[in-house]
Amino acid sequence: MKRFVLAIAVTLPLICSAEQTAPKKKTTAASAKAATGKKAAPPVAAKQLTIPADAVQIGENTYSKTDEQGKKWIYYQTPFGITRAEEPTAAQKQAAAMLPAIPDYSAAEQGDSIRFTKATPFGPLTWTRGKSELTADERATWERQKQAPAKRDQ
Repeated sequence: MKRFVLAIAVTLPLICSAEQTAPKKKTTAASAKAATGKKAAPPVAAKQLTIPADAVQIGENTYSKTDEQGKKWIYYQTPFGITRAEEPTAAQKQAAAMLPAIPDYSAAEQGDSIRFTKATPFGPLTWTRGKSELTADERATWERQKQAPAKRDQ
């Protein structure tokens, strides 16, 4: 009986692998070209972006340059290479400044302590801290929260 089980265990994988069909060949660019008789276009190499020689350094790893068309570009040197972005116009800067600030978290007074609530992707995070133990961020949030009713009254 043991020999029979051993014989089946050895031959079963061989039988199963023989029953599979042969995989289909993938068509490559060379075989497609041979089949159609047309030449495939050579791959286009991506142009590597460099910081222009006449660019002005405006910060650490940040450079600025105005091109021939009058667009002002900002070049950033990152660990992954150099990137370029168009400098925002005055109207874009003004529109961004007019957006309301999104509060990081809210605060509510509970006697001698303050209860903070912060929205997270997993639901609200709530903690309580004594008034004398507040961090700088918590103190700024508490001051902003106290001034909010005064602004609404005006």
